[in-house]
Amino acid sequence: MFEFNCGQFSGAIVEISSFKLLLELHRRGTGASFTANGIRDVRDSVQYIVELAEKLGLAGTQEHGTHALVILDRADAQIGGKIRLQKQVVALESDEVNDLRLFFGNLVPFINSEFKRKKLLEISDVRLGFWNKADSYGLDFASVLPDAVPDIQEAARCLALERYTASAFHSVRSLEFGLEYLCSRVNVTPKNPNWENVLNDLNSAVNNWANSGRPNWKQEQQAYSELTAHLRACKNAWRNYVMHRHAMYDYVQADAIFRASTMFLSDLAGAP
Repeated sequence: MFEFNCGQFSGAIVEISSFKLLLELHRRGTGASFTANGIRDVRDSVQYIVELAEKLGLAGTQEHGTHALVILDRADAQIGGKIRLQKQVVALESDEVNDLRLFFGNLVPFINSEFKRKKLLEISDVRLGFWNKADSYGLDFASVLPDAVPDIQEAARCLALERYTASAFHSVRSLEFGLEYLCSRVNVTPKNPNWENVLNDLNSAVNNWANSGRPNWKQEQQAYSELTAHLRACKNAWRNYVMHRHAMYDYVQADAIFRASTMFLSDLAGAP
């Protein structure tokens, strides 16, 4: 999967089509010439299309674009880096012009035919934030709960792609790592892996801190009681239904599950 920039793609197509027309005008002897900035612009556009074609597996576009790049690279090397020469006419050998005309004559049809066979998914502006920030989610608890981070980031990507039930699944699965860490913090070894039993064991252990002689037991008891209550609420509202295939989720629900999960994991990582 990769990001596709519609503006950059359409700009490259316009540049390539214009250069194809310029080659045809040159063949007709109309006095059309090749300038330094024109060569560089079309070279960059063809390079972009070739790289895109490679990612998409478009062999014809990639092949003809690569052949054209060989000649355009040679022409670009003549230009050098002087901005004052950007309107300078670049002299191309007649055989180079003929080859470019052939390659561009094949490249444009291949772009049209091969790209038509591909389907691209658009991310709406409302959801784009989830995709752009996906790699940043979970960083606040990554040092404490590194195993939970991949699921939280996948949950964000699924929200962006409107795969809401999948997002809910990843969000809830991240809580499994939180539950394990919570047990280690409270020093509870569950006798039964069932969430209800584990949460009951956690409650019992936290309630007993009042008689444990712990110096900060009130602060710790409040913090871990809230964490256990938060996790129980997630279990009752979502976990059982997500993991046991009882429900499908829409955006509002999946977003709520995602935010509740990230909040719990962040609070857990910062608990005393």
